[in-house]
Amino acid sequence: MFTSFNPKYGLDLGRRAGPHSTMESSHLRPSFELDYLRSINKSLSLSLSAANKLNYNTNDTTIIGVNQIQGFQSSSSSQLGTQLVAVRSGRIGLDWKISEKDILNASVTYRGRDADQGTTGVGVTYGAGATGSPTFTQGAATGVGSVSQSFSWQNLLSHTTHALLKYKHLGDTWKIDASASYSYSSFYFEPTFETGYFGTGSISIPNLVVRGEGLDGTATRAADLAADTYTIRDRLGALVSLYDGRLYSVNTGGTFDSGNVVDKTQARLDLRRDPLSAARIRKPITAVSFRASTRATT
Repeated sequence: MFTSFNPKYGLDLGRRAGPHSTMESSHLRPSFELDYLRSINKSLSLSLSAANKLNYNTNDTTIIGVNQIQGFQSSSSSQLGTQLVAVRSGRIGLDWKISEKDILNASVTYRGRDADQGTTGVGVTYGAGATGSPTFTQGAATGVGSVSQSFSWQNLLSHTTHALLKYKHLGDTWKIDASASYSYSSFYFEPTFETGYFGTGSISIPNLVVRGEGLDGTATRAADLAADTYTIRDRLGALVSLYDGRLYSVNTGGTFDSGNVVDKTQARLDLRRDPLSAARIRKPITAVSFRASTRATT
């Protein structure tokens, strides 16, 4: 049994909010792997394996625009991506030594991967006429700035089942290596409209005066590129909350649905005959004796 976690969040066992209701989860997710081998008798053995691996992955991205003439930040866009991955697999196998020269192997393997992934983003544009320095940016009083939020979500489901049968004959004259297999695999993106959510979306509030503070101009990590504090007002001077969804207008909303299914059947037969072995079996070599003599002269 094992787990993996992001040290950024420590060892907190609480659930973290995600970009979709199905993605509310602790970033500490337990996993296990199991292998079992059973020798039934001298010629027959059974093997079992199972695994359940859970991961919580995040990716922070920040993109900034810079007024390179006056040396201040003109826009910023921060995006947090979250991915919950569950990989479940199992295998059952049978090895049978039919005789000293005949071996049969059979196995069935399954693997399923569920990747629930989404992003949430916040963007700030100060607009034309902004002023500032490496430590702050002040939008123009004409109120030409804007704030926006974006969203995307998709759930990729993939499954593979593989059955394999192998036979080997290791005779003196004939050697046979035969196998047959069947596999079925599918992957598809769960239709977002069936869950009541858009797959992608964007919203915005225009005509704002935006001030960003807390910039140092020398950030080396994406999370430190955006301003620490925003003061946002409309053209009348009233404060505007970046997180009040009632103030936003919907710009876009989209959904998607795609997938694929693959069936594959395969058979193989290799035959090899050793003619020398066959000849030795049909015509045994006759034993020959030799007489040797020596003569010494003094």
